[in-house]
Amino acid sequence: HLRSVVEADRGCYMCQINTEQMKQQLGCLDVNVPPDIDYLKTSKDVVEKEGENVTLVCKASGHPRPKITWRREDGEYIVRNPSRGKKGEKSYQGEHLNIARVGREQMGAYLCIASNDVPPAVSKRISLNVNFAPEILVPNQLLGYQFGASVVAECLVEAYPNTINYWMKHQSEMLLNNDKYTVLEEKTTDYSARMQLQIKDFQESDVGVYTCISTNSLGKSDGTIRFYVIPPAERITAATHANKVTTTTFTQEIEIDLIESRQKNKHKSDDYWLSSELDERGGRNREYGSGARDSQKQKFAPNNNKRNYQSGFSSGSGKIKLEKASAILSSLFIILTLIWTN
Repeated sequence: HLRSVVEADRGCYMCQINTEQMKQQLGCLDVNVPPDIDYLKTSKDVVEKEGENVTLVCKASGHPRPKITWRREDGEYIVRNPSRGKKGEKSYQGEHLNIARVGREQMGAYLCIASNDVPPAVSKRISLNVNFAPEILVPNQLLGYQFGASVVAECLVEAYPNTINYWMKHQSEMLLNNDKYTVLEEKTTDYSARMQLQIKDFQESDVGVYTCISTNSLGKSDGTIRFYVIPPAERITAATHANKVTTTTFTQEIEIDLIESRQKNKHKSDDYWLSSELDERGGRNREYGSGARDSQKQKFAPNNNKRNYQSGFSSGSGKIKLEKASAILSSLFIILTLIWTN
């Protein structure tokens, strides 16, 4: 009978009876040992530069011989050769886990699990960190706001090891948290972060270029965002309304001038015919009066193409009115241009 069996008790035992004819019986003992990680031969946390080859090692003892299984702590796929574009696998069996040309996507914690059907199974956590210089992505590089609005700018940073991140205004002023500016930073993954700049009460002095900067021991990167002013909608509405009123007023003035011109031309024509009739009754120059009347009728006849002025303009005062209307329209165009520019 064996008590407190240990691994050294494994082997074959013989029971012998010494009689005239010796009798014996052989019995073998197999001692199962649960798995145990050999920490001296197993990889510790690994730090490697992006693009290099990485090998993680996990050694364990036990009887029967333990089986080694690798999994990612976050549940993502294990991609052993990222350059080939393969999806990867949820788990991998073997003492050596080789990753070719490691990238930032392979960064994380890996679990080495040893099991041999003798409970309990054991595991070791190995962190794989991939170093690379900062890279910045700017979702919106051009932002427009009205005066008085609250402004929000954002930059996305990827880098490892940890970076120093900050904002610059007009390439000369570093922005810090105060009543005007709020600087925020949020860690999204082990190697990525979100930088955010909030500006209160957007004004003319805030227009320009802002730069988000990220730096670590491997390099430096930056991204630019430009702010511009959007004219308020109420200013556009008011200006448009004023333009419509001004245009209507000038149009009305031109119509009045045209009507007055027509009335003056009509009075001149009536005065002429009255004078001609008086001359005929007095017996003076009837033939001349008749010929003059015919010529005057031709002069003011609406079907005469040579003297038919459009819109009621006459050959004399009509030209003056036309020049006046042109001057008024030119002044109107200049006024509208100044209003729109301001």
